[in-house]
Amino acid sequence: MLGAIDEFQRELIVEGTHEGLASARDRGRTGGRRPTLTATQVRMARQMYDSEQYTVQQIADTFHTSRATVYRALTDEGDFVYVVYRSGKTKTDADGRTYDETGQGDLSKEQFDADSKYWPLADHKRPHAKAMVYVVDGIVKRIRPIKPDLDAWKRHGNKWEIPVGDPILDPAEIAEKFPTLDLSVGDELPAQRGKLREHLAL
Repeated sequence: MLGAIDEFQRELIVEGTHEGLASARDRGRTGGRRPTLTATQVRMARQMYDSEQYTVQQIADTFHTSRATVYRALTDEGDFVYVVYRSGKTKTDADGRTYDETGQGDLSKEQFDADSKYWPLADHKRPHAKAMVYVVDGIVKRIRPIKPDLDAWKRHGNKWEIPVGDPILDPAEIAEKFPTLDLSVGDELPAQRGKLREHLAL
């Protein structure tokens, strides 16, 4: 009799534990050890690595963590969009080439040329880059899909000329092509101070 009571109590405890875990999952809590790097730190680590100016050890030292942790963060192979933050001012380089916002219109060849080059991106990330999002003065200006053909990418030193397509300006088309992006032309997306680029997971 005592054994049966003990077994019944154990079943109640197990059932209560499962219910508690299910309730926690519904509230967005998954349990387990907290990640060593926050989502912001992971984004920063990826940007540092993509710039090709820092070693993995230097990145690990920056965030006071191990190289193994940094490698795990860098090998996350999820799809993403490459977000570029710009000022609306037209700029030219030393050769007189217009870059950033050209003032020639979203569909112009000049703006296409400025949008496609030159961007730092680690080679292993290229298959997962799905679109370029251009944010001008805190507002999403254009979203250009990236063509899937990796042979179309052209390297320029440590940067890439990315094969982008025509801009998608219609919200319905953006939602159809990138249903998890949750961004559309005209949306506000203010950059953090000093931030020029970032990856947003899809």
